[in-house]
Amino acid sequence: MTLAEALPWLGASAMLLGSGFFSGAETALFSLGEDDLKLSKPRVRKLLSQPRELLVTVLLGNLFINLLFFTSLPYLFPSAAHSHPILTGAQALLALLVVGEIVPKTLALRSSKRVASLVAVPLVPFLAWLRPIRRVVNAILDVVLRALGVGPAAERGVSPQDLATALELSAQDGAIAAREADLLSE
Repeated sequence: MTLAEALPWLGASAMLLGSGFFSGAETALFSLGEDDLKLSKPRVRKLLSQPRELLVTVLLGNLFINLLFFTSLPYLFPSAAHSHPILTGAQALLALLVVGEIVPKTLALRSSKRVASLVAVPLVPFLAWLRPIRRVVNAILDVVLRALGVGPAAERGVSPQDLATALELSAQDGAIAAREADLLSE
């Protein structure tokens, strides 16, 4: 096989691996539990401190790679795309599902801490690089969510009734003396 014959295969493989990177990164990072997060590297904690920004960034990266993959196939493999377009599209979809989605997500779930540490290295600068695009996407997302009746999550304060109930239950369980509960609830 000559270099000219290998280049389309190398390009398609690189895009499939790129898609797999973003799919695996999303799964690994968002599957970490609180205990895993406490023990993870600072880079991972930094990424997950802004979950919405991280999710939008990973989804934008994956979407871009997948669109690039499908739109470049006719140029990379012109004879296959023109003679058997439906078969070529089905093969590409199968390759993307297996190599770009299922296998990376499965591997990421099996070793989420390790994968999260590895993918965090390129994701931190990628997150910064996509900040301008992400701001536009977030603004659109805010409008769409508001139109659907989903606003930003508000912190719920503790009402006096909630506090009185907690003190009463604590006194019943013996965590605090009944006299202390009465004193605190006044």
